[in-house]
Amino acid sequence: MTSQKKVKISDLFPPPLVVDLGHAKVEIQGLSIAQIALLLEEHAEILSGLLDTKTPPDVVGLLKTSPVLAMQLIALGLNLEAEEHEQVQGLPASVQVAILLGVWDATVPELKKLGARFSGLLSVAQKSLAQSPGPDAPATRPPIPDFQSPLPSEPTSSSDTVDTPSAT
Repeated sequence: MTSQKKVKISDLFPPPLVVDLGHAKVEIQGLSIAQIALLLEEHAEILSGLLDTKTPPDVVGLLKTSPVLAMQLIALGLNLEAEEHEQVQGLPASVQVAILLGVWDATVPELKKLGARFSGLLSVAQKSLAQSPGPDAPATRPPIPDFQSPLPSEPTSSSDTVDTPSAT
């Protein structure tokens, strides 16, 4: 009888990807489904465009069109503390590009499996985001049933007038 080795959750995490920036080496963690889902809430259209491709994304274009998303991706990949997130904006563009490509490689190590793994998540997220009003939408309330305005309505034509009995 063979005994099975019990797997610990820590055994399931891949080692961080080491990216050589020339002057320093950084360790980059791939993004989890939970992190991607949080980013999808705010950046669904941009992220779904990035994740739908079968090649590495245009990170220079991402830096130009969505610097906030780029900053968030870098901060998550580097596992930065919240107070360090704003400092990412001050990094040289070449460093940001190298880290973004590292985040991509660490998150999606096998490009061929990308579509199969993320297409279901993306379609569900896009559908739920399309149906939800979003955090900035005004609160709606149900209509008041059988509401009658206390203001008298003005007749629009002579046929709309109603004769009321007079008190004599």
